[in-house]
Amino acid sequence: MSSAREGAVRDLLEELERSVPGSTAALLTRSGSLFAGRTPHDAPREPYAAMMAVLHGASEAGTAEMGEELHIVQIHTSKGAVFVTGAGRKMLLVLHVPDSAAAEAAAKQVRAAGPRLAELF
Repeated sequence: MSSAREGAVRDLLEELERSVPGSTAALLTRSGSLFAGRTPHDAPREPYAAMMAVLHGASEAGTAEMGEELHIVQIHTSKGAVFVTGAGRKMLLVLHVPDSAAAEAAAKQVRAAGPRLAELF
């Protein structure tokens, strides 16, 4: 990856993390490898990346069966939320938010960041 593109990816992921205190942002390949960014501190990196890619892939297949296009996958947990969205044909953007109160604003941030990342790939 070129240093300019690498810097743009890093800046965008850091921007997402700053917008929601305590959050972690990661860019994954659609096959489930961590490309850039961070996972939640207690989540093993590679299994987390693989699970998020599978979750997104299954959601994409399910919505395609309904004749619809998937925009974002949202998981709401007892404490927070996880958002997964496409970032072009090859990448996925994942944002983990530890506070459910910030979830709605975080979803908007993720929806806006996906297309920006897609432009880089």
